[in-house]
Amino acid sequence: MHNGSEIIATFNRGEMRMYYEKPKPSLRQAGIDQGTLLFQGTANDGHIKGTAFVFRKGCPPAPYEVEGRAQGDVGFELSGPGPKFGAGCAVLGLSWTSPHSRLTFVSDNRGIDW
Repeated sequence: MHNGSEIIATFNRGEMRMYYEKPKPSLRQAGIDQGTLLFQGTANDGHIKGTAFVFRKGCPPAPYEVEGRAQGDVGFELSGPGPKFGAGCAVLGLSWTSPHSRLTFVSDNRGIDW
């Protein structure tokens, strides 16, 4: 789970991707559907690093770099300066004060082995 949405994580030879499985209603209204890519990167010995995406209705996904560590089998947190938006789809820059700078994921304990 991430911020009220169900997420699916896939792993293949150290590569990790996370997709929306069941986006919460407000994200569906913004155009996020099942299968939308939320994160792509690597997972190695509990260290996770890669690119996350922020979504804004009518705009292309805004990528930014994040990293973090697995917290046992309970989930993980990724952080990095997130996009700050101006008018329309304009990304003005990246900031640690962005609401997207910290991503928390809670595991359903289906046996993920970091």
